[in-house]
Amino acid sequence: MTEGQSLRSRVPGQSAMRRIVNGRRGRVTRSRLARFFGANPLNVAERPIYRGALGELLVGDTFDQLGPSWDVLHAVPLDAAEREIDHLVIGPPGVTRAAAWETL
Repeated sequence: MTEGQSLRSRVPGQSAMRRIVNGRRGRVTRSRLARFFGANPLNVAERPIYRGALGELLVGDTFDQLGPSWDVLHAVPLDAAEREIDHLVIGPPGVTRAAAWETL
């Protein structure tokens, strides 16, 4: 987590999205022809990461609709190895960790 960034400002799928963006740096963009025909800008290794980020966004949106008595934190970092908890849900029954730990 960067300095000055709070846990509350993190969004679902943030780490996965960061991995894709960082992996794309320095790459040549698609040609006009490739864009016209709808060529996928993601390579084969990036596609499952993208799908995972979409899934995290859907789950995060569901959790965010729980109501004011619930507190939801997304992409909570655990350690220097960049493992994280995808969603941490805190509410009247207690604390719930949703989704598996992820190693980037």
